[in-house]
Amino acid sequence: MVEIQEAEPAEAQPDGAAAGADVGAQEQERAEEREGDKDEEDRERRAKKAYAKEVLSGGFGYERAFSTSDVLASYTVYAGEDAGGKELAGATNATLSIAKFKESWVECASVVADVLCDMLAGERCTVRVEPEATGLDNGEPAFIELELHQILREVAKLRRGDLDEGEPGVLLRRREGSRDACIGRVPLLGSTGSCRLRLAKAVPPELSEAGVRPRFFGADDGAGWPEVGEWWECEYECGDGELAEGVDLAVRNARSDELWTARVRGEHCFPDVPVDALGRDGTHDLFAHAIELEIRQEDFVGGGTGIDMRIEEKVERGEACKKRGNKLFKAGRLRRAEAVFSEGADLFNVVQSEDFDETGQNARYNRLSEKHQRPLLLNVALCKIKRGAHKDALQDLNEVLLHDSKNVKALYRRGVVHLELENFADARTDLEKAAHIDTSLRREVDRELTRLKRKMNEATVAEKKAYKHLFDTSRHRELVYTDAEIKASEATGKDLPHYVQPTHVEKALRIDNLDAEFAEIDEEEAELKAMREQAKKQYYTGGRLTKMGLGMGI
Repeated sequence: MVEIQEAEPAEAQPDGAAAGADVGAQEQERAEEREGDKDEEDRERRAKKAYAKEVLSGGFGYERAFSTSDVLASYTVYAGEDAGGKELAGATNATLSIAKFKESWVECASVVADVLCDMLAGERCTVRVEPEATGLDNGEPAFIELELHQILREVAKLRRGDLDEGEPGVLLRRREGSRDACIGRVPLLGSTGSCRLRLAKAVPPELSEAGVRPRFFGADDGAGWPEVGEWWECEYECGDGELAEGVDLAVRNARSDELWTARVRGEHCFPDVPVDALGRDGTHDLFAHAIELEIRQEDFVGGGTGIDMRIEEKVERGEACKKRGNKLFKAGRLRRAEAVFSEGADLFNVVQSEDFDETGQNARYNRLSEKHQRPLLLNVALCKIKRGAHKDALQDLNEVLLHDSKNVKALYRRGVVHLELENFADARTDLEKAAHIDTSLRREVDRELTRLKRKMNEATVAEKKAYKHLFDTSRHRELVYTDAEIKASEATGKDLPHYVQPTHVEKALRIDNLDAEFAEIDEEEAELKAMREQAKKQYYTGGRLTKMGLGMGI
């Protein structure tokens, strides 16, 4: 028997609209509570900072500074409620580390740092600071005029040499501004301009003893090295070699109003002029210490590349590079000599089109460029030969001979390069051709040919020595016996005469028995021939093709 119970009537449910209205009201209530909490937090924050900011001109973009940012800013602090009060502190276009500036002794520095974190790049404002936040003895309010020019980011830009391993080089770091307008061209060869420098650390006394002078960095020798953090002005001309190589690299890679930090080590601490500025007495390790400084680029004009220079300017610059490079080469500064020669040669890399050149002006331009580039490329190749970069030197010499196939210097030096690369046939050809064109080189050519014969003999002797015992079975005893004999010897324990059990490495590297290999090949070919004949016989007699015959592809 099944008992049936009557269900109780369900309670009336609210319709969907009424339920949605209740949820919406609750959400609005919570949103109002959150808004009230936010307003309360804002009021507490403003009360804590105790200043009122008025924006005079808006900034650009959406980037704001952080408490760890570096900024480029201008500010002035006055005692009182407006600019009519006494000026207490200020700076124009100053690079400020917000965290460090906040802890400095400057009046209202903490407030200035807080306001900078609330500003957009490019924004200008005034700030009224309440008396309790000024820290002034008289309890007066303060008035600040503040402009945030740029928010700076420090990025690695250029690295020459492995400084961590103590090699010569310079590490440059650029502080990149947030304003798009700062993106522009950099100084070029021949540009003249000015920059400001200051030491980030004191110059190590070891470098001063090694001959590093303040004038190499644009300072005055008579006054000595400036104090750390003290700016000094420096005027320059890119590529003239009168400043330290590290400073020249920095100004050539910096745009106007950019700030770089540079760590300069080794030969990069010295200029090209005079060439004897770099002492080589051997008593000082130039790579053990570095000069750390900041460089701010200012205005510069002029200069150019091989594209926009007139041919007369190129010739003048090229001749100056050749003369300076020759002096550096004679002084033993081969690295700098190669760099200077290369800089001059690169000016003439631009070639004018001679198609439809009715006046012949482009052709004359190209011939003049080749004429003045040729000696520079020869000198670059000589520097590379001196440092052992023979393959790189070969490319420069080929470039010269492409336009002047009878250039004696290029032929002679290319012959020497081929000799070093053990291209003996090419070396003999180039050397003999150079001596045929210029008989005064016969002595030098004969000396190189003698060296060539000696190197060829050495190579022949080494080759004979390497392959002398290639087929000598007395040196490979394991090849005298068959595998069956070796296995029988191992099973019985009886040693075979003159047999030495090879190691796994020797087995992998041993020379195969050629007679046995040839016999095996002949046997395989005979077996293959027999199978083909059998397949053909079965095909022509109407017999059934075997599986092996099908495998042979008949």
